Amino acid sequence: MKKIFLLIAVIAITVILLPLLGNRVVQNELNNRIDTLTSYGLQTTKSVEKVSYFNVKRHYEFMVEDAKKFSKYLEQFSDSQLPPYMEAMLLGVRVGVDMEYSNFLFDDGLSIDIYPLSLSKEMMEGIQKDDTEFYKYIKTLLESKGVLYHINYSVASSDFDGYLKDIDEEYLLKDGSKVLLNIKKAIFSGNGALIAPTVLQSSIGHVGFSYIHNGEAFVLKLDDFDSTSNFESHSTYASTAKFKNIEYKISGTKRSDISLKGSNFYLNASSNIQNEKAEVYLKSSFDKFGIKIKTSSFLADGFNYDMALSEVDKDSFEELRVLLFESKTNGSKELEKKIQKSSIKLLSKGFVFNIADFSLHNFTMKENKSVKGFKMMASMVLKEDTNLSKTIQKSPSQVLQNLLLDAKLVFSKEMMSIIYKEIPLSIKKYAKEQGDDVVFNIRYKDTKFSINDKLIK
Repeated sequence: MKKIFLLIAVIAITVILLPLLGNRVVQNELNNRIDTLTSYGLQTTKSVEKVSYFNVKRHYEFMVEDAKKFSKYLEQFSDSQLPPYMEAMLLGVRVGVDMEYSNFLFDDGLSIDIYPLSLSKEMMEGIQKDDTEFYKYIKTLLESKGVLYHINYSVASSDFDGYLKDIDEEYLLKDGSKVLLNIKKAIFSGNGALIAPTVLQSSIGHVGFSYIHNGEAFVLKLDDFDSTSNFESHSTYASTAKFKNIEYKISGTKRSDISLKGSNFYLNASSNIQNEKAEVYLKSSFDKFGIKIKTSSFLADGFNYDMALSEVDKDSFEELRVLLFESKTNGSKELEKKIQKSSIKLLSKGFVFNIADFSLHNFTMKENKSVKGFKMMASMVLKEDTNLSKTIQKSPSQVLQNLLLDAKLVFSKEMMSIIYKEIPLSIKKYAKEQGDDVVFNIRYKDTKFSINDKLIK
């Protein structure tokens, strides 16, 4: 019996002391992350810790001290070089971070609030110089956590979810201009490093921005936006995005008024180099899209685009991608030659390009009657040619010997009547009518080009 009581006592003491030992897993991870950021130009200006029996609360304040180093750090997670002005926008930026986590080792969850405390030194000084009251407003908004990301993060699994605090702000500038910003229901979830997750899902209920000055207005609205991204690498990824409505409008000007509206937009893009050959897919659609200016207007319904690039040599594809990325910071002639050589190498391996659907249901121009649109399907094959480099040097036109093209274009008769006004009528002799449509079957093989089986010489 005494042994049992002794065992219970040991267990009880262990359980009691466990939280006092602290959650080393989370603490070590935090320290490592902060050390990394510090090495890339981020300075810790404030660190406060509040420890209780069950959990730990930490408050940090960071400032971008070396914008050049920090820009280089951010570029590691981007496919493109950050613009030159980004360093000025980053220098002096202050960010607050509140964290809370359990003292129990088996709980690796982090609750994080991230909020900007100040814009860059240059921007804040510029705002203060132009409008002191607006400067005070921005300063108060940021320091009161008016812009805040909340994140729940698991250290072990790297899973996370969170939200952006709703924003509903309106401000009247000293010159009478009015600025309105509204963001609602912005949530996200995913997996991986927070700065560059491998999986990310996000949705925003509404984004609205307006600027009104002397009767002129700029308006941007976006409703029900959803996106999903899965990044294995820079070359292997899958992304989708869609939104219900978008509106972009400039009004009240003498000459530059424009109104753009779209609904039910969808985009899917993916790239894969994990198989024997590289593949790229792109699919896009929208229900309605309209653009209107003072002198003209255009309204389109039912647009679809579905294409695929396949049978691409993945080593050459990746080599060219890296060189193109490097070219954004290096414009040397030597690099241009490398890109040219790499491009020819990629083409010499051949590829297949397919358009499964490129179509527009109907459209209206200048408020005239609705016109039925078009549909296109195509397949293009470039055969492998190990001597392509020499062929291009001798006779570039001989490259076409390796090309095979099959395409079908279907236009409504209404649309063709518009086209005939813009291009030579000689194309009429190649057209083939089928009901209410005009069809062009296009073929290119062995350097011979034909439309509807009629050879083009």
